[in-house]
Amino acid sequence: MSIHVNILTLKELLEKQLVIPEYQRFYVWDKENVDDLLNDLKDFFLNNENEEYYLGTVILHNDKTNKKYNIIDGQQRILTLLIILYVFEQQEYNIEGKFNNKITMQNIRNNYKYVKEYLDNNQNNKITLLNNIIFTEIETDSEDEAFIFFDTQNGRGVTLDAIDYLKSYHLRAIKDDDYRDIIAEDWDQNNRYNKNKKHNNLNILFNEILWKARRWTGRNIHYENIKEIKREFEKNTKHNDNDQCLYYTNIENIMYIDKNITKDINSLVFNIQEKNIKIKDKKYYPFKIRQPIMEGINFFLYTNKYNEIYKYLFYNDEISDEYEIKKFNKLYTDIYKTNISKYLKSLFELLCVVYYDKYGEKDLFKFALYCDYLIGNYRILKARISKETIIKILKFDIEEKETDNLLDIIQMSFEADEIIKFIDKITPKIKENIDIKKSGVISKYIISYSNFIKDKGIDINITWMKDKKNIKYKMNKLKDRKNSILEIISKGQ
Repeated sequence: MSIHVNILTLKELLEKQLVIPEYQRFYVWDKENVDDLLNDLKDFFLNNENEEYYLGTVILHNDKTNKKYNIIDGQQRILTLLIILYVFEQQEYNIEGKFNNKITMQNIRNNYKYVKEYLDNNQNNKITLLNNIIFTEIETDSEDEAFIFFDTQNGRGVTLDAIDYLKSYHLRAIKDDDYRDIIAEDWDQNNRYNKNKKHNNLNILFNEILWKARRWTGRNIHYENIKEIKREFEKNTKHNDNDQCLYYTNIENIMYIDKNITKDINSLVFNIQEKNIKIKDKKYYPFKIRQPIMEGINFFLYTNKYNEIYKYLFYNDEISDEYEIKKFNKLYTDIYKTNISKYLKSLFELLCVVYYDKYGEKDLFKFALYCDYLIGNYRILKARISKETIIKILKFDIEEKETDNLLDIIQMSFEADEIIKFIDKITPKIKENIDIKKSGVISKYIISYSNFIKDKGIDINITWMKDKKNIKYKMNKLKDRKNSILEIISKGQ
């Protein structure tokens, strides 16, 4: 088995003996899909006449027996481009495939008519399309391996292809070659590091943290997909002609208001009111998580900041001298690294990154305790935790007049205590007696939490009483875990 990854122009791709296998799905692109592609091509080539337009990944199975290439992923884009090229020259290109399905035939006819109308007055030409559209080609001689790549490409969330797509798009937007080299090397180092550390990678950063922090506003909360993440971090970014950055102040960078970036001999720096912030000081970059992003260098530095914050909070191998972060790490390690739903863990991480972005380490441990108060009470009360549970926690079941979720409250607050009061208000209370199976996920959380609390010198009396069907937990302090939080805070632990 062999796997090859190459960058190909459209011309080079079409020179291959391409085949659309019979098992491929129908050609389903409609007028809206074609219109999006044509508008993207038009806008790009008008502003970047000699630049290359990246159109994602195609996956090919190299059928050496028949000396042909089966298209595993990329059929919709390739067929649409063939229609466009046919309109230009009334010329067919060498690609095999039988189109007997009515849906496929109808879409081809409709899209041909639409492309012809669209291109009647368009000055773009075939040469530009053939030579300036590029793809990442993944080629393998194993059909099974090709479908593994296909499943990865089309799974929920940001796949490697999406990360590479964002990287390619924003590198093209950087005008200065020196900047581009520095940024590309830094991005690749992050990616290599993160691939070896499965708990922390750029996929998680975009999928679980950045997109949700930016798009989960008000009561409009739904789960991400590749298309939406690409839209947020590519199409929604601002055009950037001069390698500029948009800076926004927060508690860590309140004086950072200058918008110029300069280079010295050794490193990229921010030159901000005679104070240089070197590229290694990533978590102090003067950005805010919901700020507008300019394409190019701004995107990469923004990503670097929040990647660094994520690692600092949750996967910091070095023992910090900061008392606040030590306490925070202890809570996270004892409760959230094991014996917790991945959905609840993801929510805890999201809330803490957004809080840190607003307030830094100020009262971070207190905030984390109250977050666990909210999340943990849902864990104790709910036998089943799903993705929908996370939406329920953020929206909370209170009066319809409330329009802001917890992420909004963090962003709009002036003091951390406003957030604490809000969490206290929306946290469901635990009844005095609850029935829980001894071996269940709820009991595992309770044990992790009680061990953490006991380490703080606070005893939670859990009496195990057998009955016929389950184990009944009789919890004194656990029925209102807020008491434990207040005791920890009062002791300054």
